[in-house]
Amino acid sequence: ESQIIPTSKPAMTRALSCAAVWQRYDKRSDDWVMCDPPERHCIVLFDGQQYPHMLPLSGIARQPFLRANGQIVSAAGYDAGSGMFGVFDARQFNIPDNPSKADAAAAMGRLSDLLDEFSFAAECDKAAALAMLLTAAIRPSLPHAPMFHVRAPVQGSGKSFLCKLATALATPAPPSPVSFPDSEEECGKLLLALLLKSPAVIEFDDLNTDLLPFDKLKTAITEESISGRILGVSKDATVSTRTLFLSSGNNVGPIKDMCRRVLTINIDPLCATPATRHFK
Repeated sequence: ESQIIPTSKPAMTRALSCAAVWQRYDKRSDDWVMCDPPERHCIVLFDGQQYPHMLPLSGIARQPFLRANGQIVSAAGYDAGSGMFGVFDARQFNIPDNPSKADAAAAMGRLSDLLDEFSFAAECDKAAALAMLLTAAIRPSLPHAPMFHVRAPVQGSGKSFLCKLATALATPAPPSPVSFPDSEEECGKLLLALLLKSPAVIEFDDLNTDLLPFDKLKTAITEESISGRILGVSKDATVSTRTLFLSSGNNVGPIKDMCRRVLTINIDPLCATPATRHFK
């Protein structure tokens, strides 16, 4: 999984060593000798809150993406127009210059085929699942997007598999679900730690409680960034929230303020032991 790694003081020392040749005067040899960058220089740079000499990084795109004006960016690397850094092989994507309505219908047919064997409770649930797949593919291009929750009455209904399907359209990396936080404080710390790396997906798998309306989670869904103190470092950070938020659980779902921030997908296999079913 491509991710943004927060720097450290040792990493800053290494970066400065690569950027310039550092020397100090040695009295014994009466000559200049090589040395590490002075610690004071490293600390000053590390503790700086602004870096005007560096290009701003808005996030990571793992496939071609859209700028705010609707223009498609199909080249990997840094894009100055959006601040996004593309980490993908452009040769793996075939994007037509002028797609037709027939092209769109054919693409929708391929997506619908992926969902044929899911037992959605209603047609609107399949529509919500299609919205989740499309959102997964273009999430870095969207300033805001709802969270998606997959709910079922019993285990083995396909909740986690549907989330895996969405994750596969967002990133080539395998899914790595996390537990839903128990408190407001834990939620804030967890989200900041995860979003610092600009992940493609944050998934809360197999919830034991309803989706509680924690303030930081609500902000992460409705705002383009959240701020907080980095754990173990006396430094604040503002991170992008252009990440696909997923969750799943049996007989649990969004409550209170989360109801208008979360799109719920209901799956109902209509049998007591759905894990015994056979699929093509």
